[in-house]
Amino acid sequence: MHWELVGAICWLSLLLWQQPASCWRRLTSSPFTSKAFAASLALLAVLWQFDIELVAGLSLHFLLVTSAALILGFRLACWATSGALLLLAFVGLMDWPSLAQEWLFQVLPALVVSYGLLLVSRKYLPRHLFVFIFVNSFLAAALAIALSIYLQAGWFGWTGQFSEQQIDHYLLRMLPLMLFPEALLNGMLMTLLVVYKPDYVYTFSDWDYLRN
Repeated sequence: MHWELVGAICWLSLLLWQQPASCWRRLTSSPFTSKAFAASLALLAVLWQFDIELVAGLSLHFLLVTSAALILGFRLACWATSGALLLLAFVGLMDWPSLAQEWLFQVLPALVVSYGLLLVSRKYLPRHLFVFIFVNSFLAAALAIALSIYLQAGWFGWTGQFSEQQIDHYLLRMLPLMLFPEALLNGMLMTLLVVYKPDYVYTFSDWDYLRN
């Protein structure tokens, strides 16, 4: 069985596991959620167009997945990121066979890290505005893109798509250059949203964070 088919099955299974009926109810019951979902999907699709081709078939781009997870929550973020990839493929900016690999090895790990760190910080750290911005947005984004790049490197090496020398020279050496800009991009976006449009951020509550 081809890896593309296996990946597509895993991708679809994980999406169906995110309770699509419940996600749909959230979208239709709240104008803030529906607007945030549409804006996130569109912004991700635009951002992901601007990738850096390191070598033929190997490229990198900023993720902004941490912001999607914080704005929408984990489940809706899974659907929004998937929708962005499908939109790019539909307009011919991505190859259909590569979509599952892109989501499973770049997007999903970043979502898991971002939302996982949010849950950990809620348990062990005070609910403070600066914790949300610097830990849940800035730090989480840096960790998310680091894990994403390392998983890509492992996958490419295991499947033999690229040599170890290519992976080290073209992919892993880009990691330090991607960390701070990704963290800054997410940190700035979430700062603006929680200050000016907190109603659009599902994981943020004025009462929980600003009273501290």
